[in-house]
Amino acid sequence: MSNGNPLVVAALDFGTTFSSWAFSFKHEYEMEPTKVTAKVGYGLESAVSLKAPTSILIKPDGETFHLFGFDAETEYALLAEENQHTKYFFFQKFKMQLYDKMAGIDGQNLKIALEPEVASLYCQHIPGVDSLAMMKAGSKYLILDAGGPIVVKQFKEVAMVDYLDLMKSFELKKRTKPPTQGVQKVMVKIPTKLKTLTEEITGKVPEDTIAETRYKDGIKIVVDKLRFDIDIMNSFFKESVENIVGHLKELFMKPDVDACDVILMVGGYSESYHLQEKIKSNFPSKKVVTPNEAGLAVLKGAVMFGHNPALIAERKMKFTYGNAKFPGLFHVHVREGDTVKLGEEQPEQIFHPIFPFLTEVTVNLFCTKDRNPVLVADEGCIEIGTVTVPMPDTTGGCDRKVGVSFRFGGTEIEVKNVSVM
Repeated sequence: MSNGNPLVVAALDFGTTFSSWAFSFKHEYEMEPTKVTAKVGYGLESAVSLKAPTSILIKPDGETFHLFGFDAETEYALLAEENQHTKYFFFQKFKMQLYDKMAGIDGQNLKIALEPEVASLYCQHIPGVDSLAMMKAGSKYLILDAGGPIVVKQFKEVAMVDYLDLMKSFELKKRTKPPTQGVQKVMVKIPTKLKTLTEEITGKVPEDTIAETRYKDGIKIVVDKLRFDIDIMNSFFKESVENIVGHLKELFMKPDVDACDVILMVGGYSESYHLQEKIKSNFPSKKVVTPNEAGLAVLKGAVMFGHNPALIAERKMKFTYGNAKFPGLFHVHVREGDTVKLGEEQPEQIFHPIFPFLTEVTVNLFCTKDRNPVLVADEGCIEIGTVTVPMPDTTGGCDRKVGVSFRFGGTEIEVKNVSVM
């Protein structure tokens, strides 16, 4: 950021399913780093999520923003009831590519925060026996960032209001811890239009339709509610839970990851009691830590990171980075797996114009997972950007020099110390 000591830091978390924002002032951060004000309490829906759904409603002209979040969903549902929704553009569950499109924000005042890092920062400041704050220096832990809710394939097109209410109900049940004693049942209110639609399509009342399925012994309609066994509810998440557990097992097969004794669960899906229990049962030798409001850990941690980016002193490179040298050789700057300190500047690289009349020099930057790449055209090698240096004075022809150095220790690649000789 251009201002290294900002008065206030705000974080924007645009997720696939839910989004939100948070902020804190400098004096609040200095007194208590975790004192972060987050946008919560979205009307009646606040019981479902501390965030708003990533839903946007665009006006009929196809360009003008109208509403966002629950407001967008509610308005679109009302329009649908009046059959006026076809003129509008409604989008849900999308990742917004906003870094270079944040209107009104100077790029120097905008910084990318890496979700696992900032979630870790936040959790390190939470007091308690089970918190990261109690871990010894040098301890290793794995961060499980699980986000995204259940997708209910129902009657969205013909009954938007009921569809949204049903989806929110399932989302709430997903996060609720079942009773430890007594009958373990889940109750969900059945929208009237869903019952009517079922009868129109099948020619049967919902009770008869259920009786013909393999769930007949586990599901029952009680007045206007659907009551079913907790096992049926958990089966909705079977595939996603198995994928997460399987991925973790693959990670723990790696020696440097197996040394992690703690699994830190953050993200909205980590608030699911069922997922938490599956992680604990599959990894009994690991300590599983889930902070309160796990879905806001990334958001609040991002605010803390904005106040002090130096909290992350060094990073391990995920890729090998370099530029092209004639005739297409991959010239390495840093390699995958290398540890680079924050602010560490790589040695200056010298470039020449390939033709004497050129008034600029372009440096192409590439990345690859290969630690020892040979050619920039090799499989898996990707061009990620270019640096263009103006050289209007053509005196000297191809003997002119441009010195460029890079910094890879931050959340973004920085170009430093550009010099024309």
